[in-house]
Amino acid sequence: MQENIDENMNVAEKLDDEVKFGLGLKFGFVALIAILVSAPLGQLLTSFLSNFINLGDNVVYFRNIVDVIILIIVLQILLNKLIVSKVKKLIKVMDRIEQGQLDLSELDVKAKDEMGVLTRKTNSMVNQLQEDVKVMMTEVKDSVSDLSAYSEELSASAEEGNATIENTNQLIENISGNIQQISASSQEVNSFAQESASQTEAGGEKIDTTLATMNQISNSVNKAVEVIKGLESNSQEIGKIVDLITDIAEQTNLLALNAAIEAARAGEAGQGFAVVADEIRDLAEQTNQATADISGLITNTQSQADKGLEVVEKVESEVDAGQNVVKEAGEMFYSLKENNTQTAQQIKQTAEAAQKLAHDSDEVNRSAHDIESVSNDIATSSQELAEMAQDLRAVVDKFEV
Repeated sequence: MQENIDENMNVAEKLDDEVKFGLGLKFGFVALIAILVSAPLGQLLTSFLSNFINLGDNVVYFRNIVDVIILIIVLQILLNKLIVSKVKKLIKVMDRIEQGQLDLSELDVKAKDEMGVLTRKTNSMVNQLQEDVKVMMTEVKDSVSDLSAYSEELSASAEEGNATIENTNQLIENISGNIQQISASSQEVNSFAQESASQTEAGGEKIDTTLATMNQISNSVNKAVEVIKGLESNSQEIGKIVDLITDIAEQTNLLALNAAIEAARAGEAGQGFAVVADEIRDLAEQTNQATADISGLITNTQSQADKGLEVVEKVESEVDAGQNVVKEAGEMFYSLKENNTQTAQQIKQTAEAAQKLAHDSDEVNRSAHDIESVSNDIATSSQELAEMAQDLRAVVDKFEV
């Protein structure tokens, strides 16, 4: 199409030179004819008017005026006949072309002069313009249809994108709310974990104190066992001494009995010795009774010592078991403390991650708003594009081919 336009422009420039030259000749020819015709007609008209009007010395002046008027009239008639009427037809054609009315029939061309050439070239230009405009209208209509379809698709995509972004914004807001709750819960749990760690540490210290007390009790019990065992050993030694005293008392009683027998044999000479023997026998019996009582006390003491030793050994066993339990509880407390420390650290990391996630969610939310703004701009642009397509279609529809 552009090649046709360039070709028409070249032809028009060439034709412009030809028409200018031809019109120059025609104007000269018309002027010559007008001059030749105006002189005799002016003389004839002046002679005719002099019969009715006394011109006197103004005859020459009046004749010149008449010649000029006749020259103008003749020029007007000749120009209108040869040029102006044809130019008016061309102007009407140009006016209709200007209004987009290209459904023109060809101008009738009979003249062989430059106006005929101009008319034929005008017909050729109009025909070529009709073909070019038809092609252009077809291409523009196709482009407008494609543009309208693309605009509708773009608008639909923008609306769908806005709906998706709105859902995304709602989802991000929900996620942000949940993250805030997680962060608050993490802080609360972290505070609880720190308090639990503090209480666990205090419990561990109390267990250490209890374990130390249990160790002291164990040492005291061990000392009590040693004392009871020493008491039992001393009781056994006392028993041996009592047995020895009992044997001595029995021997003394036996000697006193023998002495009494010998005193009885001696008669009156042995009465004093008999009294002494009786007293010795009484002392021996008292000694036997005392040693028997002591032996009973020792036996009872040994029995009580055995029971006390049994109780103390049982206490010692229970203390050992208690120490084991306390040690296990201490290990559990220390393990719990370590777990609480790790849990607090993990909760802290979780809270920091939640805060970072909240920050990232805010960034995503801002990006979503930016995308939404771009989508709105796209929707506005697509609307403007659709309006431009309609305007272009309206412009094309103005052409009548």
